[in-house]
Amino acid sequence: MNYIKIFLLLFFNGSILFAQVNEQFTDGDYTTNPVWTPSLSTDFIVASGQLQSNNTVASSNFYISTPSATSTNSQW
Repeated sequence: MNYIKIFLLLFFNGSILFAQVNEQFTDGDYTTNPVWTPSLSTDFIVASGQLQSNNTVASSNFYISTPSATSTNSQW
């Protein structure tokens, strides 16, 4: 019986979590509202409302990030 309670607690606890950032890229631009900062300005494009990789180097590392006001007290 305790296993069922633990399972239900973990299941419902995870279902109320939210993503850190919700961005639709419907404006066709990742440089405003919110401002996204890529590793290189040529690494990403927005096509048909979707953020897509434009990096042409196989097996390379690249990233995109944005500041978050909701995680000011977080540690990574």
